[in-house]
Order: sequence, then structure tokens, then C-alpha cells
Amino acid sequence: MQNNTFSGDFAGQNIIIVDEVASTNDFLKAEASNFKPCDNFTAIMARHQSKGRGQRDNSFHSAEGESLTFSFILFPKQLVVDDVFAIQTLISLSLHEWFSRYTDHCRIKWPNDMMLGDKKACGVLIENTLKGQEIRYSIVGIGVNIGQREFPKDIAPKATSLFLEVPDLAERPMEAHCAEIISIIQQKYAKYWSEPVSMLTQYNELLTQYNELLYRKGDLTQFEANGEVFEGTISHVDKRGMLHIDHGTVMKSYYFKEVTLLR
Repeated sequence: MQNNTFSGDFAGQNIIIVDEVASTNDFLKAEASNFKPCDNFTAIMARHQSKGRGQRDNSFHSAEGESLTFSFILFPKQLVVDDVFAIQTLISLSLHEWFSRYTDHCRIKWPNDMMLGDKKACGVLIENTLKGQEIRYSIVGIGVNIGQREFPKDIAPKATSLFLEVPDLAERPMEAHCAEIISIIQQKYAKYWSEPVSMLTQYNELLTQYNELLYRKGDLTQFEANGEVFEGTISHVDKRGMLHIDHGTVMKSYYFKEVTLLR
């Protein structure tokens, strides 16, 4: 499954690095099911991910040596299912902060894709394990297009990489990018989620930031829902993660997978 498995100590982070794995999310879920518990923010980074998965059951295109693919485990404190979008919000804002260190063109496409201009540069897959109505732990998978100079024809019109924005950045080791992103997430987690009450009372602040950075917000946009194509304007995303779209005469809200942004 992999070669040269080793752990790296990056500023106190536990990052397990493998040459190749089918899916970093699946690998970490297997680790989490072992008798020995994983520490919060334990991460698995693959130099190549052969069967990466994205949202909506899509595959994630991973180019060996050009993509950063990693997953980490998060043990949120007393978070119930109804507030699970708080995790999406925290991760999205952390990734936006990281991208913003290198480019001014990043926006968050609901629920958690990172867009550079009108093209996707990063995707996130979050899988939650429940204990009753509480989140026992979350596996957060992140794939970032770092060094790609070109993409397969079927995704080229809608995909981009950090190299195409900031060419010099592709020279940095993937481990450094991984450690940097996790460090930002840890800092935000410590700030907003040091205690369960802290996260929920400050969730409005996070959600406000998230909505300010929302891709296509306020622009007339084409969507598809239930086989119907329509035009509308994104208003906001609420605490449950529902996207509110202004149809002109009525405001409707949609859960993830109920609506697709076309263009």
C-alpha cells in the first residue's frame, strides 16, 4: 500500500507521510478504529493518492508530485449533529487564510471548495463518526492543486493550481505546505473551540466571515436542482449549512447535494 512510511515532527505536529495510498481518509479511518486512539490533529499525508474521493461521491484528481493530499482527525468537543457545519466553516476559513498568504483571488465555494478566480484549486471531504447525537470524531480530507501546469481535458476548464498563480511556490516541499495548513487550522481551533461553549457562541462570527468570502455571492448565477436549471442569486449560508438562494420572487434554501452551481 505504501513505502517509506514515517512520522514527521513539524512544530509538534504528528504527520505520517506515505509514498502512496488509495485514500488518506480511508487510511486514517482505519487507524482511528484501532485500539490505540489517535491524538487530535494526527495527519496522514500521501505523496500520491490513487483513489481520492471528493464531495458528491466524485473522485479527486491527484497528480503524483503535484498535488498535496492529506487527512487529519479532529475530536470536536461536545458538538452535536445539528451544528456539524461549524467544522466545515472552520476548515474553509483556515484554507482561505492559507491561500491568502500567496494570492488575493481566493473565495470559498459552498460548502468548502477553494476557488482561485473561477477555477477550483482545493477540495475538502469531511466524514463524521457519531456517538448518539454527538460527533465522536471527524476525518478531514484535503486535496490542494499545488504544482500542476496542466490538467486533463475534462477538468481543465474548471481547475487550476497554486503554481499557475504563484510559480515559485511549487518549489516548496509538500510537507511544508501540509504543516503550514494544519498549523493554521490548529490556531483557529484553539481560538474558537478551546471550550464547547466558546465555539457555539462565536459560531456567528465565523459564519459571518464565511459568508463574506462566499464565491458568487450576490451575482446572478445558474443552478440545477431536481433536474431543473434556474437562475438565482446566492444570499447566504446558515448555521445548518443550508444555501439560501434568491429566486427573484421567493427565497429558497437547499441542503448540500440538493442544488448544484453551474456557472
